Amino acid sequence: MPRHLEACATEADIVQVLYTELQPLFHYDIVNMHVLEHEGWFHNVAVERGVLQDMRRGLVAESHFGRLYEKPAPNVLDVGPRSSSTYIHSRGSGSEVVPRLAIWVPLMQRGAPVGAVIYQLYEPREVPAEEIAVLQELHGHLGVLAHNAYLNALSRNQATSLEALNTIGHALSGTRQENEVAAALASRLRQMLPVQRLDFAVLDEEAPDRVRFFSAEGGSAPKRVEVSINSSRLAGLREILRGGRPVLDRDGTRAAVPLIEGETLRGAFGLEAPRANSYEVSTLTFLARVADNAVLALRNAASYGAIDAQRRRLAVVNTIGRRLASSSDLWSIMRTLREELERRIKFDSFMLALVEETPDGPVAHGFASDSGEEQALPPIELRRGGPSLEAYETGRTVLIRRSPWAATMERERQGTQQQLQGDQALVYVTRPRARRRVAARSMIWAPAKAGDRVTALLTLQSYTNGAFNDWHAQLLEDVAAHVALALANADHFAAAQAERKRLESLHQLDTGVAGASNESQIAQAFFVAASSALESRTGMLVGYLEGGTVGGWRAWG
Repeated sequence: MPRHLEACATEADIVQVLYTELQPLFHYDIVNMHVLEHEGWFHNVAVERGVLQDMRRGLVAESHFGRLYEKPAPNVLDVGPRSSSTYIHSRGSGSEVVPRLAIWVPLMQRGAPVGAVIYQLYEPREVPAEEIAVLQELHGHLGVLAHNAYLNALSRNQATSLEALNTIGHALSGTRQENEVAAALASRLRQMLPVQRLDFAVLDEEAPDRVRFFSAEGGSAPKRVEVSINSSRLAGLREILRGGRPVLDRDGTRAAVPLIEGETLRGAFGLEAPRANSYEVSTLTFLARVADNAVLALRNAASYGAIDAQRRRLAVVNTIGRRLASSSDLWSIMRTLREELERRIKFDSFMLALVEETPDGPVAHGFASDSGEEQALPPIELRRGGPSLEAYETGRTVLIRRSPWAATMERERQGTQQQLQGDQALVYVTRPRARRRVAARSMIWAPAKAGDRVTALLTLQSYTNGAFNDWHAQLLEDVAAHVALALANADHFAAAQAERKRLESLHQLDTGVAGASNESQIAQAFFVAASSALESRTGMLVGYLEGGTVGGWRAWG
């Protein structure tokens, strides 16, 4: 091996050493090194007449040498001046001479080509077997060296590293969602490093044991799933998600770094290479700097997400508020709420319960809809309930992500019990008997207040764990304010209707009595007015008659 090659850290170093060492022996005019990238691309670094040329990129399929990679072996190409220009990817300053001879020698690593070096001369000559043998022996060591120089360019070459980080930062600046952050990273890093798969995990701030996981295989777009931190999908990132330290496996096929904001661990991302020895410690250094950009992009995505969530929440609340304004009775309020919420939220059970204070404590009664089946709720003592009682007593919305009592209640249920009493809660069974689950796994209880007093409770429930989050709880809390107003309006409307009916009945009585000519007609006028006011078809009017006797009139419907 020519001296100084072992000290080469970059591709430019390698081609310059090759030119310097081999030109006196074989009189090469150009030493041009091709390095295979990913997805059919390559780049070349060349020295012509001792001058290092600018690096250029191209598609292997469009290169004149592309076909030689199918059966990689040394090739001597002696061509005429017309077609020889197709071999040129760089020239010396001021030269109009084109090569007439090219010796193509592949760069191999673990039996696969990673590039080639094309030794070119301006004038054709014989190429002895001894020369080919020297080049083959040299390339036996050069493949690994050139491959490592390419892989480490991002982390060892400051200018290249900064340019790459700038490219990644520019791509991340346009992201608005977490999947877009993962997609931008996968797209850019594939162009810079050998990447078979990218894994990207974000910890759920509301549920630390849950992880939003994105994985991009090959050239595919990232796919999102929500998993537990113990999921086998996170095998390559679990150590980081628990401890926050970068990971590089001993074969150099996996590299992963944490996503840290300030002193808080937000997640991690990792790369898997198609072959061993692709990553080294310097790769982790580069990925750690990439992670800083990714953390900023995630924070921006969270901000955009919060703004969008607030916009969507306010739009829903505004729509429900407008519809509730025209609801004049309890059933219409309940149905309006259920219809509007079903359009935007997936849930199994919906309840609206009015709360009344009694000597034995607060009692709730109202309406429920479970799996589309409507029913009236009988009076239920809140002192026997868990989250509903908490919502009533504290006046704050209660979110239960995973019920701790549901499974126990269902195991202990006997026959057709309508109420299940546990250590922490009372469950009123609304689910049809044919269904296996009767106790909700996740739920929200939101109090509806008139002033400082809780007058009703609104709840959404699901038979699936983790169905609701803080967004749903805030939505129901905002909706509850409109529910309280609608209930108050319904009470006022009912009171106004009752008063109108009472006044109409009194007017009807006055009119009837004024036109009566005897006691029987007076009694008849009373019965007509009373039946209208009281919605009764029977009645009796009793009074004292002359002589101290008691008599009266009876009306039948």
